[in-house]
Amino acid sequence: ILSSYISNYEQYCLVKKVFESFDSLIVVDPVLGDDLKLYQGFDKENIKIIKSLIPYGDVITPNITEACLLTDYELKESYTKEDIEKIVTSLRMLTKANIVITSVNIEKDKLTNVIYDDEIKYISFDKISASYPGSGDLFSSLLLSFLLNNESLYSSVRRAGSITSECIKYTYDSKRERRLGLDIIKALRSN
Repeated sequence: ILSSYISNYEQYCLVKKVFESFDSLIVVDPVLGDDLKLYQGFDKENIKIIKSLIPYGDVITPNITEACLLTDYELKESYTKEDIEKIVTSLRMLTKANIVITSVNIEKDKLTNVIYDDEIKYISFDKISASYPGSGDLFSSLLLSFLLNNESLYSSVRRAGSITSECIKYTYDSKRERRLGLDIIKALRSN
Protein backbone atom coordinates (compact mmCIF):
# COMPACT_ATOMS: atom_id res chain seq x y z
CA ILE A 1 0.00 0.00 0.00
CA LEU A 2 1.30 3.47 -0.91
CA SER A 3 -0.21 6.62 0.58
CA SER A 4 0.63 9.99 -0.86
CA TYR A 5 -1.26 13.30 -1.12
CA ILE A 6 -3.75 13.65 1.74
CA SER A 7 -5.31 17.08 1.93
CA ASN A 8 -7.92 16.77 4.69
CA TYR A 9 -9.15 14.85 7.71
CA GLU A 10 -11.73 12.82 5.76
CA GLN A 11 -9.04 11.46 3.44
CA TYR A 12 -6.87 10.73 6.48
CA CYS A 13 -9.69 8.64 8.01
CA LEU A 14 -10.07 6.61 4.82
CA VAL A 15 -6.33 5.98 4.51
CA LYS A 16 -6.04 5.05 8.18
CA LYS A 17 -8.90 2.55 7.76
CA VAL A 18 -7.12 0.94 4.80
CA PHE A 19 -3.86 0.73 6.77
CA GLU A 20 -5.68 -0.95 9.65
CA SER A 21 -7.60 -3.35 7.38
CA PHE A 22 -4.73 -5.00 5.54
CA ASP A 23 -1.59 -6.80 6.59
CA SER A 24 0.61 -5.46 3.83
CA LEU A 25 3.79 -3.54 3.17
CA ILE A 26 2.96 0.14 3.71
CA VAL A 27 4.93 3.02 2.22
CA VAL A 28 3.92 6.46 3.51
CA ASP A 29 4.93 9.36 1.29
CA PRO A 30 4.17 12.28 3.61
CA VAL A 31 3.34 14.87 0.97
CA LEU A 32 3.46 18.31 2.60
CA GLY A 33 5.75 20.57 0.60
CA ASP A 34 8.97 21.09 -1.32
CA ASP A 35 11.55 23.77 -2.02
CA LEU A 36 11.65 24.90 1.63
CA LYS A 37 7.90 25.53 2.03
CA LEU A 38 4.52 23.91 2.61
CA TYR A 39 2.36 23.36 -0.45
CA GLN A 40 -0.27 26.00 -1.07
CA GLY A 41 -3.37 25.35 1.02
CA PHE A 42 -1.50 23.27 3.62
CA ASP A 43 -0.96 24.33 7.23
CA LYS A 44 -0.01 22.94 10.65
CA GLU A 45 -3.16 20.79 10.67
CA ASN A 46 -1.90 18.93 7.59
CA ILE A 47 1.42 18.31 9.32
CA LYS A 48 -0.46 16.93 12.35
CA ILE A 49 -2.52 14.60 10.12
CA ILE A 50 0.55 13.26 8.33
CA LYS A 51 2.44 12.80 11.61
CA SER A 52 -0.37 10.56 12.82
CA LEU A 53 -0.12 8.34 9.70
CA ILE A 54 3.65 7.87 9.79
CA PRO A 55 3.62 5.19 12.51
CA TYR A 56 1.64 2.90 10.16
CA GLY A 57 4.42 2.90 7.58
CA ASP A 58 7.01 0.19 7.07
CA VAL A 59 8.87 2.78 4.99
CA ILE A 60 8.42 6.56 4.92
CA THR A 61 9.67 8.70 2.03
CA PRO A 62 9.68 12.40 2.90
CA ASN A 63 11.69 14.80 0.82
CA ILE A 64 14.03 16.97 2.88
CA THR A 65 11.47 19.77 3.20
CA GLU A 66 8.84 17.34 4.50
CA ALA A 67 11.33 15.70 6.88
CA CYS A 68 12.10 19.13 8.35
CA LEU A 69 8.43 20.10 8.59
CA LEU A 70 7.64 16.83 10.40
CA THR A 71 10.49 17.30 12.87
CA ASP A 72 10.45 21.10 13.28
CA TYR A 73 14.00 21.19 11.94
CA GLU A 74 15.32 24.34 10.31
CA LEU A 75 14.62 24.52 6.58
CA LYS A 76 17.76 25.50 4.67
CA GLU A 77 19.37 25.29 1.24
CA SER A 78 21.92 22.61 2.18
CA TYR A 79 22.54 20.18 5.01
CA THR A 80 25.49 18.53 6.70
CA LYS A 81 25.63 14.87 7.64
CA GLU A 82 25.26 16.04 11.26
CA ASP A 83 21.98 17.77 10.29
CA ILE A 84 20.80 14.55 8.67
CA GLU A 85 21.62 12.53 11.78
CA LYS A 86 19.51 14.92 13.88
CA ILE A 87 16.60 14.80 11.42
CA VAL A 88 16.70 10.99 11.27
CA THR A 89 16.82 10.80 15.06
CA SER A 90 13.76 13.05 15.27
CA LEU A 91 11.89 11.00 12.65
CA ARG A 92 12.75 7.81 14.57
CA MET A 93 10.87 9.31 17.52
CA LEU A 94 7.75 9.37 15.31
CA THR A 95 8.05 5.90 13.74
CA LYS A 96 9.86 2.59 13.71
CA ALA A 97 9.68 2.59 9.91
CA ASN A 98 12.66 2.53 7.61
CA ILE A 99 13.30 6.10 6.48
CA VAL A 100 14.17 7.39 3.02
CA ILE A 101 14.72 11.15 2.79
CA THR A 102 14.93 12.37 -0.79
CA SER A 103 16.38 15.44 -2.50
CA VAL A 104 18.92 16.39 0.14
CA ASN A 105 21.57 18.97 -0.78
CA ILE A 106 24.75 17.72 0.91
CA GLU A 107 27.31 17.77 -1.90
CA LYS A 108 27.79 20.45 -4.55
CA ASP A 109 26.11 19.52 -7.86
CA LYS A 110 24.52 16.41 -6.30
CA LEU A 111 21.21 15.48 -4.72
CA THR A 112 21.30 12.76 -2.14
CA ASN A 113 18.78 10.21 -0.97
CA VAL A 114 19.32 9.24 2.65
CA ILE A 115 18.38 5.77 3.88
CA TYR A 116 17.96 4.69 7.48
CA ASP A 117 17.30 1.02 8.14
CA ASP A 118 19.64 0.44 11.12
CA GLU A 119 22.28 2.86 9.99
CA ILE A 120 22.40 5.93 7.76
CA LYS A 121 23.43 5.39 4.14
CA TYR A 122 23.71 7.90 1.31
CA ILE A 123 23.08 7.57 -2.43
CA SER A 124 23.89 10.63 -4.54
CA PHE A 125 22.85 11.56 -8.07
CA ASP A 126 23.87 14.38 -10.37
CA LYS A 127 21.77 17.44 -9.66
CA ILE A 128 19.56 18.57 -12.53
CA SER A 129 18.51 22.23 -12.57
CA ALA A 130 14.82 21.41 -12.76
CA SER A 131 12.02 19.90 -10.74
CA TYR A 132 8.71 18.52 -11.95
CA PRO A 133 5.39 17.67 -10.33
CA GLY A 134 5.08 13.92 -9.85
CA SER A 135 8.78 13.21 -9.27
CA GLY A 136 8.17 12.12 -5.68
CA ASP A 137 5.18 10.01 -6.73
CA LEU A 138 7.29 8.24 -9.35
CA PHE A 139 10.08 7.62 -6.85
CA SER A 140 7.75 6.20 -4.17
CA SER A 141 5.89 4.01 -6.67
CA LEU A 142 9.11 2.58 -8.07
CA LEU A 143 10.47 2.05 -4.55
CA LEU A 144 7.37 0.08 -3.56
CA SER A 145 7.52 -2.05 -6.71
CA PHE A 146 11.17 -2.97 -6.10
CA LEU A 147 10.49 -3.75 -2.43
CA LEU A 148 7.57 -5.99 -3.43
CA ASN A 149 10.00 -7.87 -5.66
CA ASN A 150 12.12 -8.62 -2.59
CA GLU A 151 14.93 -6.19 -3.35
CA SER A 152 16.77 -4.71 -0.39
CA LEU A 153 15.86 -1.21 0.73
CA TYR A 154 19.24 0.09 -0.43
CA SER A 155 18.91 -1.47 -3.90
CA SER A 156 15.29 -0.29 -4.20
CA VAL A 157 16.22 3.30 -3.31
CA ARG A 158 19.20 3.24 -5.68
CA ARG A 159 17.12 1.94 -8.60
CA ALA A 160 14.10 4.17 -7.92
CA GLY A 161 16.39 7.19 -7.59
CA SER A 162 18.27 6.37 -10.77
CA ILE A 163 15.12 5.96 -12.86
CA THR A 164 13.52 9.09 -11.39
CA SER A 165 16.70 11.05 -12.06
CA GLU A 166 16.79 9.79 -15.66
CA CYS A 167 13.15 10.82 -16.16
CA ILE A 168 13.84 14.31 -14.78
CA LYS A 169 16.91 14.68 -17.02
CA TYR A 170 15.01 13.46 -20.10
CA THR A 171 12.10 15.80 -19.38
CA TYR A 172 14.46 18.73 -18.82
CA ASP A 173 16.46 18.01 -21.99
CA SER A 174 13.25 17.75 -24.03
CA LYS A 175 12.27 21.27 -22.83
CA ARG A 176 8.85 20.04 -21.70
CA GLU A 177 6.82 22.64 -19.79
CA ARG A 178 7.20 22.15 -16.04
CA ARG A 179 3.43 22.34 -15.45
CA LEU A 180 3.00 19.19 -17.54
CA GLY A 181 5.12 17.14 -15.14
CA LEU A 182 7.51 14.36 -16.01
CA ASP A 183 7.42 12.79 -19.44
CA ILE A 184 7.69 9.31 -17.92
CA ILE A 185 6.62 7.22 -20.91
CA LYS A 186 9.00 8.82 -23.40
CA ALA A 187 11.82 8.86 -20.84
CA LEU A 188 11.45 5.15 -20.13
CA ARG A 189 11.12 4.29 -23.81
CA SER A 190 14.34 6.16 -24.58
CA ASN A 191 16.36 3.83 -22.33
